[in-house]
Amino acid sequence: DPPGRELSTLKNLNFAYFLGFNISSMLIESSQSVMTLVPQLTRDTGSVAKSYQYWGAAVREFGVAVRNKGEYVDKELNDMVKKAKRDQIIDYGIAQEFHTFDENVLFNLRNLGTESGGFIDKAGELVKKPLYWYLHAGRWLYSHFPRANSQVAFVAAWRVAKSKGLGNEQAY
Repeated sequence: DPPGRELSTLKNLNFAYFLGFNISSMLIESSQSVMTLVPQLTRDTGSVAKSYQYWGAAVREFGVAVRNKGEYVDKELNDMVKKAKRDQIIDYGIAQEFHTFDENVLFNLRNLGTESGGFIDKAGELVKKPLYWYLHAGRWLYSHFPRANSQVAFVAAWRVAKSKGLGNEQAY
């Protein structure tokens, strides 16, 4: 990133425009588990029908967990999902890595010498706050799709491994 936040803000605006509030991007992202996970499940189960069964069951279990404040009905699975979240095996996608105005302090040393509290600073604050919430809302909205995909993939893969007789830790 360059000194200052100018291009970072532009980068974040691009994200919000092309991904964050773009319905087609969200639909494409939501199809990723079918497009990428099902072929892997087919490889692991040896059956297209079984792969769709595991995928569908994982989607249903995820839906129930969402309605149950993130808790899975199956206690073993719930414990494994919590462990995977703790170990960051379940990916939280761009929301975890993408911070609107967080920059490396070294790049912003120029800000130490600038005058604060003047007209430009006050005008900038009027723009920054709504912009921050706009970009934050876009990231929050979009982040649900990669998080769901990652959790569904974990649940389906864990179920396949368990069906092959592996214990919890081995399936993990």
